[in-house]
Amino acid sequence: MRRTHNYASLSGGVGGIWRFAPAWSLAANLGTAWRPPGVNELYNFGVHHGTAQFETGNPNLSGEHQFFYTVGGDVAVQEAVTITITDQDENSLPVGLMFTVAVADVGLGTGTLNVVLSHYDDAPKNGTDRSDETDIDVTFPLTVQ
Repeated sequence: MRRTHNYASLSGGVGGIWRFAPAWSLAANLGTAWRPPGVNELYNFGVHHGTAQFETGNPNLSGEHQFFYTVGGDVAVQEAVTITITDQDENSLPVGLMFTVAVADVGLGTGTLNVVLSHYDDAPKNGTDRSDETDIDVTFPLTVQ
């Protein structure tokens, strides 16, 4: 039996600098990367001579990640800001690298935007629940004007 695999994903980063005084600035970067399963992770079946452990591969492994976006703060801001994930993986489950943001006209308000990147090693990805393993968890201030 011949198995074929097709792995594809997007890696990247984004950053910014805020100069709040002539001699002072604040910089932040956010990035993500992934790798496909290695041949040993997919097809091993036998003793690993370096560790003396019996290893069994899983040919159904895939690179499983998902971004989650949560708006917090003022109730008006939480209700005004809607984030919709628009990309999907090979299993038609959301990924979160591409999304749309819609903001209703509610006037001024402040809140937070929490971005979490969940990594699914042990639990299967279902598209709605975060995993127990978090690769990124960062919260940004949010102002609606």
